[in-house]
Amino acid sequence: MNEQEQTVILEAREILGRYLNRNPVLGSWQAVMDYCALSVRGEVECFHVLYLDRKNRLIADERLSVGTVDHVPVYPREILKRALALNASALILVHYVACHKMHLLCPVFLCAPRSRSVALAMASEARLGT
Repeated sequence: MNEQEQTVILEAREILGRYLNRNPVLGSWQAVMDYCALSVRGEVECFHVLYLDRKNRLIADERLSVGTVDHVPVYPREILKRALALNASALILVHYVACHKMHLLCPVFLCAPRSRSVALAMASEARLGT
């Protein structure tokens, strides 16, 4: 990729980032995948946490750590502490591997979602990898 293409990609990501920062609703597994494809990808291995409110709107997308070729440190206690501070109702853990693979861990609901069917559908979509 040449320098001009990289500049265009960075500018496109910035524009999309401004659009996505309006608390997008991540109501389906495909919406989560689309969001992560734009916001999480990068040149290094990293671990993100998406904190959601009761309506599956994004409260915060935080990169918790950056790793090496085969290791990225994660501290569950810090994830939960931050979730409580943000008053998040759910969170999604995202592990991005430098070889351009993204592993999304099943959504974790910190309190019972309003619609149990939505929670079950998202969890089953995650298990099936759709």
